Amino acid sequence: MGLSTGDERILDDPEPLVMIEELGDNAVIINLRAWAGAGDFWDAVRDLKKAIKVELEAAGYSIPFPQRDIHIISGDKPG
Repeated sequence: MGLSTGDERILDDPEPLVMIEELGDNAVIINLRAWAGAGDFWDAVRDLKKAIKVELEAAGYSIPFPQRDIHIISGDKPG
């Protein structure tokens, strides 16, 4: 939680909380709950998301885009 505790806009009370929200087929959804004052909220959210992405990439993680494989089978049309 270093990113949230290093930001002066994030309140110490209640303490920031990190949890695994969901283990999906194609994703691990991680939830960060951190509280900020109303005037700082949206800037803090934007900056935390950017900092998290930068830190994950620096650690060698990438955030992939969804992919789908489409197989086209040629032949007679049904019906």
